[in-house]
Amino acid sequence: MRLAHTICIGVLLPVLAFAGDASQKLDEARRAFYEAASKQETAYRKALGEAILKATRCEVFLLDFDIPHDKKKDTFFDYPSDDDHFPIRPYSAETKILKRRVLTADEFQRLKPSLVETVSVAENSGGALCHMPIHGLRVFDGDEMIFETSICYGCANFYVAYPLGGAGWVGLSAKDFDTVMEALMPIPESERKRFEEAHKPKKAPKK
Repeated sequence: MRLAHTICIGVLLPVLAFAGDASQKLDEARRAFYEAASKQETAYRKALGEAILKATRCEVFLLDFDIPHDKKKDTFFDYPSDDDHFPIRPYSAETKILKRRVLTADEFQRLKPSLVETVSVAENSGGALCHMPIHGLRVFDGDEMIFETSICYGCANFYVAYPLGGAGWVGLSAKDFDTVMEALMPIPESERKRFEEAHKPKKAPKK
């Protein structure tokens, strides 16, 4: 009986060791994959910032921060159903456009430094803790749109859509970006109050 037990252990030990090696191998591959993907996203954001510097036109938007998550699109590629809606691509959703305007050449030049700094950030500190966008923007080179995003100041993030599909959250980094954006597209006091009312902490029920 002891011999049979010894034989079983002798057979199982290499199998268990192999299983451990396999898991370790896969973990290493995952880490290498995510590190490479992160480097590619960083390189893309840098190139995107350089492209924005040469862009010719920018349109800014005041957005409804309440995103109807129950009406998601099939994929994040699906464009808004009409000109009254703006895509929130990481959510495969859209929200209402409350106001829009095309910046003058001088206004776009004023926005470019902080926008490029924000988009080109090397270290992505953005998370998906929330996204309640109040501003949106689209950047064009001639008639071609080269960048589009929605912006949430509550959790300080925006999204970047990457070439192979998918869109990721990126943290706002330029200190004066929100100040410049609000000067170009002011947020009405009514929207500020509506936001505060919608997202203020709920009181605990009385016992």
